Amino acid sequence: MSIYRGYGILAAMRIFRRLALLAGAVCVIPLLPLIAETVRERSSIHFSAVRWSTDPSSVPAVASQAIEAAGGAEAFPALTPLGNSGLPAVYPEIDGLGPLDYSGIDGELLALLDAVSADFRKRNVSADRCDPARPFIPVLTNYRLERLQDPEQVYFSRPSARSDQQGEPGSASEQIQFESVFSLSCRGPDGLMPVLIGVTLVKSAQAWRIGDITIDGGTYAAATRKD
Repeated sequence: MSIYRGYGILAAMRIFRRLALLAGAVCVIPLLPLIAETVRERSSIHFSAVRWSTDPSSVPAVASQAIEAAGGAEAFPALTPLGNSGLPAVYPEIDGLGPLDYSGIDGELLALLDAVSADFRKRNVSADRCDPARPFIPVLTNYRLERLQDPEQVYFSRPSARSDQQGEPGSASEQIQFESVFSLSCRGPDGLMPVLIGVTLVKSAQAWRIGDITIDGGTYAAATRKD
């Protein structure tokens, strides 16, 4: 009987331990959110006390290792002007027009050049763009453009100031004149051929207009030649 009694006591102790552990877990589980909240609060207080700085002067400069590019220390040209960088700018270049550099040009003058370019593509210069005192300019120009095929490409040179300005500087009669050369790539008997057209641009009364249009006879004859 003593042996059975000993086994009973051990079994009872095991059951008691399990019940004690279960009771402890039941008591701790409701406290877990409070414990987690306490950790978050402590973390928040800690990081709130840290002083973060965005001032670059407070960060010590660290020297980085230089990377040497192949080819030495040549200066490469920039695609657009970069102030006083000392690097030459690169622009497309067309025969007879030179570099297509339009930097620093008056915005209204450049807008007129773009509009004339669009007119040449359609082989029809708008009379609204021409000097009202010379209404024959669009009539004669469009008559000659009709003999050309529709241009596949149109480019114009950077406008240059003409020396034969009219009127005293600052006077009401003063006319500022620029000249630009257009190149129209048209289909001719020998394939795609350029036709050169000179356009004189006149500014009077604060507005830019076409003062004259001259078509180069040699390139025009080659593009309109009939076999």
